[in-house]
Amino acid sequence: TEDTIVGVDSRHVLVHDPRSGADAPAQSSVRRFRVTPDAALDPDERGSQAALFECLGNEALEWVLQGFNATVIAHGEAGSGKTYSLFGPNGVLGRSFEQQALCGRMLETLYGLMTPSSPLSLSVSCWEVRHSGVADLLAPGEGAAPSAAADFAAVHAPSLQDALQLVALGLSRSLNW
Repeated sequence: TEDTIVGVDSRHVLVHDPRSGADAPAQSSVRRFRVTPDAALDPDERGSQAALFECLGNEALEWVLQGFNATVIAHGEAGSGKTYSLFGPNGVLGRSFEQQALCGRMLETLYGLMTPSSPLSLSVSCWEVRHSGVADLLAPGEGAAPSAAADFAAVHAPSLQDALQLVALGLSRSLNW
């Protein structure tokens, strides 16, 4: 099987589309995503969870609220702080906004904007890129299942607590957590 991430440069990530056949030419089987690294946060100066949310989370939320998809990808070497930046040192449950990492802060902000008459409806998907492909961390059953992107579970989360519990379930099934 081909690797999921085909290439990375300073402006793009090339990802193999698992829906394309093995014989498909690269022009139709590789998707190109533009990345915009806007900042590097120094942990000694302003590298707090609040600074990360201000720098990255607010911009992603603006796109979502305008009706676009937004994806935050943490990429780097093992032990470089990807999981800490996204979820914090102890997961997402039972924490105040100030204690949350990027994922929890973004979810809490989104749910804070929802009202009973709001047209917003949120679903949660959790997946991780592994050397052998992509795993759906919310697939029905006991553990994460290797899956094609089109088959990923998107679980409706009517409340913030529901969304945080789904993220916690995904983290419990992660090989990296």
